[in-house]
Amino acid sequence: FIITNDLLLFLFLPTFYQVRQMSTIKILGICGSLRKASVNLGLLRLAAAQAPPNVEVSVADISELPLFNEDLEENLPRTVLKFYRQLQDADAYIFSTPEYNGSLPGPLKNAIDFGSRRYGDVKKAPFAGKPVALMGAAGGGGAANALSDLKRILKMFNCQIIEEHVVGIQRWGPAGDKADASGNIRDPSVHSKVKALVTALTKSAYESKGLPYSPNGSSKSQIQNSQPHTRDVSHDAVARAAPTRPSSRERARRDLTQEVRTVYSSVATPTPTAAPVSHLRRSSQDRPLDEKLASSLRTQMRTSVGRPTNCSRGDC
Repeated sequence: FIITNDLLLFLFLPTFYQVRQMSTIKILGICGSLRKASVNLGLLRLAAAQAPPNVEVSVADISELPLFNEDLEENLPRTVLKFYRQLQDADAYIFSTPEYNGSLPGPLKNAIDFGSRRYGDVKKAPFAGKPVALMGAAGGGGAANALSDLKRILKMFNCQIIEEHVVGIQRWGPAGDKADASGNIRDPSVHSKVKALVTALTKSAYESKGLPYSPNGSSKSQIQNSQPHTRDVSHDAVARAAPTRPSSRERARRDLTQEVRTVYSSVATPTPTAAPVSHLRRSSQDRPLDEKLASSLRTQMRTSVGRPTNCSRGDC
């Protein structure tokens, strides 16, 4: 029986593909506004642009969903099936909504109603237990009422809401110039808030899947097990691999400090005694230099009067 490269590829490629799929986080954006130049849609575009590596952000189209009706479940429309599959495939969700008459827009509530159902052999609703991030742009209150109602609805599905990074944009008043006419966000402060929101959501999604999270590469460690080992010679890698044991120069400086303290204490006593240099743990190449410096320091300390000025700052 001969093992060839093609056989190895056949055996291990499916495993590598599964690991790759597990390490990729899929985030589905759901916009509560159907307007093409919506600022809420611009927030979702910004979230997709701010996504870290190994994260895919897509936006669902809820404009073609019919009004929710249980009679449709006997033969679900194609648009509903497509939206439902998107909900199932997603590891996390980002909602971005305006505020209509103090609450959620009708299209968004309609989409949530479809997503709350259990179609086919599905044991639980797609939303159940998954991480969710919330954004909103509306009026002078930043869609606060709509986001509050949305949060209350999603908690019915035990969603993991990223409450510390909720983004709200005021569309009226002095703060209403954060986006252009096309809905693109131009305020740098909003960019930073959305980036923090996406990062927190990504971390929560990795944790919910039981995968380690790394901000600069997400789950690269899961993929590196299937790849040849390559040596990392970057500055950060060298710093991480540096031994905790102090270097010979640091040990020499520490020992010389102790010598100075010993010599200084001997000046104030009638019978000065100084600790020998030979017992200090130093390498052979540093010992001649240390003894010369120690001798010079002993001479200076014995001839000086009073306490050194640098000791008041703790430099001794």
